[in-house]
Amino acid sequence: MKVLNHQDSANKVLGMIRRTVVSRDKNTILNLYKALVRPHLEYCVQVWSPYIQKDKDVLEKVQRRATRMIRGYRTLKYEERLERCGLTTLNKRKRRGDLIETYKLTTNKETIPFSRFFLLANRSGLRGHRYKIFRKSEGAIKQRFFSSRAIEDWNELGDETVSVGTIKAFKTKLGQIGY
Repeated sequence: MKVLNHQDSANKVLGMIRRTVVSRDKNTILNLYKALVRPHLEYCVQVWSPYIQKDKDVLEKVQRRATRMIRGYRTLKYEERLERCGLTTLNKRKRRGDLIETYKLTTNKETIPFSRFFLLANRSGLRGHRYKIFRKSEGAIKQRFFSSRAIEDWNELGDETVSVGTIKAFKTKLGQIGY
């Protein structure tokens, strides 16, 4: 139900842009999309996070529609439109958001205690970085929670990424590795 609410409000705003904005210039459409539409699609996504592919597709459809509005992009494939616009899929942005939140928790830059979500590996000699994390509990329902979703992506990051001192530097490192 929540997915439909987010999609509906995003579609309404996108429709308003289509009806009222004459320019189909790339910069104009992208700025309006990023400022007015995408926030509806990403609102609290780390919390409610759609996990069924059908729900993810419903949200992605809005971004597909927005990129088709750009003059000369209508006939291009979606992946090419994203590349030309400097955008990524909403799922990839969600994963990036999960990693940023995990970084904040790991480095105590968040008011929520790290221990509520993860356990830090106490073993040395692990491949990758020294901040490997594990799930706090193994319940089947919790596999869709943030604390379970973020683990695999986080543990795959290199030490040079997770060891930076600021959130801004972490985001820059994520951009360099394709997130």
